[in-house]
Amino acid sequence: MDRAVSDLLIVVSAVAIVSVTALAMYVISLRAKRQARELGDESVHVLENELDAVRAELGAQVAELQERVDFAERMLAQREATPERIERGPPPA
Repeated sequence: MDRAVSDLLIVVSAVAIVSVTALAMYVISLRAKRQARELGDESVHVLENELDAVRAELGAQVAELQERVDFAERMLAQREATPERIERGPPPA
């Protein structure tokens, strides 16, 4: 695969991951606010705690995905640094 194409795929994947995560957090917060209005003050605290837990989990997932993208970038850079042709020894007997 061409380096430019693979770099573009990495960037597009990273942007998509972050965008989907942000959208999910926004939708969850909207649902929590709607439920808070419907259920009253007592349930608000429960929903806020659940929302905080979801935010923490999504933050951890984004961090893990960023690490994976970084790893993929390092692997691509390493592949570029190594020669294209790998000499092989004699075939096994």
